[in-house]
Amino acid sequence: MALFIPEWQRVSGSELQIKRVLALIDDAHVVRRPLRPQDSAADLFVQHPAKGWLALAACPLSFAELDPAQLFDSPRRTEFGQRLIALSTPGREHEGSPQGMAVLVVMWSCTSDETRVLAREPLVRHGTRLVSREQFMQLGSKLVSGLLEPMSERCAQALLGRFFPESEIALEQTTQRFWVRDNSARLQRFFLDGEQEWAVKLDLDLPDEQAQASADFSLRLVTGVAGSGKTLIAVHRALLLTELFPTQRVLLLIHNTPVVADLLDRLRRTRGALPSNLEVMTFFAWATRQWHRMFGHWPELSKDLPALVRHHRPRWPEIKLDDGLLVGELAFIDESLIGSEEDYLAAKRSGRGFALRAGERSQVWALRNALAASLGQRGTMA
Repeated sequence: MALFIPEWQRVSGSELQIKRVLALIDDAHVVRRPLRPQDSAADLFVQHPAKGWLALAACPLSFAELDPAQLFDSPRRTEFGQRLIALSTPGREHEGSPQGMAVLVVMWSCTSDETRVLAREPLVRHGTRLVSREQFMQLGSKLVSGLLEPMSERCAQALLGRFFPESEIALEQTTQRFWVRDNSARLQRFFLDGEQEWAVKLDLDLPDEQAQASADFSLRLVTGVAGSGKTLIAVHRALLLTELFPTQRVLLLIHNTPVVADLLDRLRRTRGALPSNLEVMTFFAWATRQWHRMFGHWPELSKDLPALVRHHRPRWPEIKLDDGLLVGELAFIDESLIGSEEDYLAAKRSGRGFALRAGERSQVWALRNALAASLGQRGTMA
């Protein structure tokens, strides 16, 4: 099944039929829908890494509105001709691309015979293929795959930058360096790969009513090894949301203070200024702010936690860890959001560097509770 970017959550009847046809194409194909439809004559773009690109559009006009036998051109016919020209334009925007992009137009309200009449002139003048809805439903997947036209890397990058600018990665936003031996006078551009762009554009539809927000709230977990692009996905998604929903506030939380500072610097260099409805901060800075809103004062952090650990640990002699490792283990418990002794006993500690038997874990948990009680009496936090 082809990869749809973004996923089609809310579709009309005609869009549902189109999706059923395109879903029959294998998963090497990517179906991209521009997020700014007013900027694109095409409704969709289909891409294959080897076969190339195809622009696809659905036309709802009837044959009576487009009949070339009419004595005078109607506004509908004029608009239709202008759209055909615009559809084939992207592939001609750079030197070295003698032919335009492959284009498939589905005449949704025309019969096959009527479509053949309409197709004669556009096919010659613009290299555009017109098919009826009936033909598309029967042969659409084969037509799409067969009409894909290879495109130079330069043209493909220009097309992505024009219709999908939210997928472009500014050089300042990556620490990687790409060395390409190329003596031509041009600048290389970088874009999110298919899976990254899919994750960025997942669940973009906001609820119609804010009262439904709690019911429509969803959590998406993106996993990957270090350097796989998780932060890049989060940043691009946050920027995209600020653009699509300018009246909404977007909060991007990151656990690492240096990463936040570096990210803010890169965004200011690439964009000049952050969107007014975007806020980027560490999770703990945000949590501290919520504490202040709730209780009216800032939380006071304990500065003598190691001393408290040394004071309480003699009550549990089976704990063999030194004070430093023990403080780190207590931090691991809190950062993992472990809420009970049973959860701690079942928690996976792979990568911690040392093992703890069940009895030792129980004593560490008891020590944690004692520390929490002491800090609570003082009105401070660990």
